[in-house]
Amino acid sequence: MLAILAVYLIYLGMQAEMIPPVLTGVGFVLIALAFAFSGKK
Repeated sequence: MLAILAVYLIYLGMQAEMIPPVLTGVGFVLIALAFAFSGKK
């Protein structure tokens, strides 16, 4: 779910040519990856 939200924020940020939503989206992607890898241990 977090990854979908991240992709959506990056898409909106690129459409509006705004940096903060893109950075938030990238942050969400990193958080989603961290949760994915921590859950496998």
